Amino acid sequence: MAAWPKARFCSCSCFFTHNIFLQKYTLHVTYHNDRQFLADYEKVIRQRGCSSEDELKQALSDVRAEVARRRSSEEDQIQRRRRVRRDYTRLHPPVYSLQDSFLHPEFLAIVDYCRQPQATPDGLLDLITDEECPNVFSFPVFTLDFCHKLMEELDHFESSNVPKGRPNTMNNAGILLSEMGFDEGFMDPLRARYLQPIASLLYPEWVGTKGTASSSSSSTTSTSTTTTTTSS
Repeated sequence: MAAWPKARFCSCSCFFTHNIFLQKYTLHVTYHNDRQFLADYEKVIRQRGCSSEDELKQALSDVRAEVARRRSSEEDQIQRRRRVRRDYTRLHPPVYSLQDSFLHPEFLAIVDYCRQPQATPDGLLDLITDEECPNVFSFPVFTLDFCHKLMEELDHFESSNVPKGRPNTMNNAGILLSEMGFDEGFMDPLRARYLQPIASLLYPEWVGTKGTASSSSSSTTSTSTTTTTTSS
């Protein structure tokens, strides 16, 4: 089977400055430079228990260290991926290449409808019965059998000795699926072949309508999965 074309993604510059978590003070901060940080957060940090200049300097040092970690994260991820490819033995190799058999029948029916040239948002909403809050919809995507195998794979990876990146400073249990090798065989096709047609109908102002028809001409053989997840 031909490999799925590799997608290009960009990181927003705000990744290096925003949503930095100071655990000691349970505070999310934005950092551009020392002067801005102290002007914006010194008062609230002191209100939350910072009682000395040394503690304030430590908070500033922690923020700088997190910014530095984020700026070096891309190269670090590349190195971890290389180690995983070299040293990690997969427990369930098939789960890294998405198959229709992994997908819930209700999800497949929704995708098949969205690929039709005559598909409309109203018709799609007839198939999606759960709207958790305005414009937030839920439906099953994967079968229970696949979910069990995926969780076994994640637990197996977590128990291995290969290096592991974490999603952010608040999440020490999360696993980055991209570092495990899920991108090309699972995530990219899932986004383009399955999620894009749905998003084009539900959120055309964000996603655009391009891709609904083109997705219908794609074969519905294997594809891949998305995002950061946690093991339990």
